[in-house]
Amino acid sequence: IGGGGQGIAEEEDDAATADFTMDEPPTLRDPLYLSPEEDDMYVNIENGKRSGVAVDFSDPNGEESWKNTVVAKEGWTWYADNKDEDKYGFIANGIDGGQHIAVSLSGGEHGRVEVSYVVSYENFGIALAWLDQSIGNVRGLCNGKEEENQRTPKHQLLNAIWDQPASVPKVEILDQRLEAGENKTLHICLAPRDDAKRKGTENKFKLLGVRVF
Repeated sequence: IGGGGQGIAEEEDDAATADFTMDEPPTLRDPLYLSPEEDDMYVNIENGKRSGVAVDFSDPNGEESWKNTVVAKEGWTWYADNKDEDKYGFIANGIDGGQHIAVSLSGGEHGRVEVSYVVSYENFGIALAWLDQSIGNVRGLCNGKEEENQRTPKHQLLNAIWDQPASVPKVEILDQRLEAGENKTLHICLAPRDDAKRKGTENKFKLLGVRVF
């Protein structure tokens, strides 16, 4: 019985990390139209890399490059959560939510902040993100009040839940701007789990990186 249970767990892990673009026919996301300005900001590559300054939490050897940028982390841990132990990120997990991480940023040419994180069909949840001048979670968000766990002009909802049987990265541009020359803190906190909308028993969020441009 124990061996059978292990086999099922391995099959579920393989399904969660499967590349569905390799299927026949491949499963692809719906195409998106980019304006010339968006194409310049998000797609065009100069000197072999994208523009802007990146904080990459997915790099197994990258801790030295960002350790002074992360100015607060309550309930977030940097580690690899897959069976091969090679897919790193900052991870929070807790039914009640409230876990908070803060990253110090300086604005880029276009005044935009991009957050990358994992979305999955099971055990993942929702986080809130915002920019301000503080280090701590002075707004007290992710404390269980439903009206505060929605997208507003003051904070943005990062939804790591989707309905496909896979775990994949997602990139989201924050509505709040960070203009060139500005210095602010990016805050992300884990919202409490809503059982009516979730599969699995956990409430997890995996932050892969941040880019300013």
